[in-house]
Amino acid sequence: MTVSSTRSRWPFGSCGQCQDWIKHSTDDRFWKSISPDHYYTKMKIPVLDVEGWYDAFLAGGVQNFTGMTNHAGTAYARENQHIVIGPWDHIGWGRPDSIEAPTVVNLNNGIVRASFRKSLSHPTPITPGKIYRYSITVWPSAYELAAGDQIRLEISSSDYPQFAPNPNTGARFGTTTRTRIARQTVLHDRAHPSEVTLPIIPADASSPSTPTFPMPSTK
Repeated sequence: MTVSSTRSRWPFGSCGQCQDWIKHSTDDRFWKSISPDHYYTKMKIPVLDVEGWYDAFLAGGVQNFTGMTNHAGTAYARENQHIVIGPWDHIGWGRPDSIEAPTVVNLNNGIVRASFRKSLSHPTPITPGKIYRYSITVWPSAYELAAGDQIRLEISSSDYPQFAPNPNTGARFGTTTRTRIARQTVLHDRAHPSEVTLPIIPADASSPSTPTFPMPSTK
């Protein structure tokens, strides 16, 4: 059963935005018309943005905060934006804010779909066997490492159920049940030096008046 055929079934029958995701699988005119970043200059009043470090949508909140701080329509709005980020999740996709050693915990995620590696509006399929370079931004995170802590990078072909699995057929999301197996090879040699960039805030650094929210990335 395809997702688009479940209009009368839970959860899609009662979830209007789910049908929007099916109909508009790229960053098209529909999404641009309701995207906040197209309206920053029209915002005249300050906004108090409340986010959670473990919220899957934190990156959007941070983007809106920085966007309105820089581009809101009045100086009053730009100079009085506030953001509060606490140890909260969104709908259960969370990580503990208190960790007892020894243990392993997921600090954050990042994702890119191969066909959307260059543009969210104009997907371009990849050619099997050809080498591609991907830059994956890990979402905003803040974690204090204690002496002896270690960081592990995990690369996966899928992250279901947090993200819909890629059927690897090129078909639009939710329109078919056909799938294909995809095999990926991560290169790490002189010609293809994969790397991880982790921004570090010194323990004695003073807090800036406007946070910059450096984001780690993998390449």
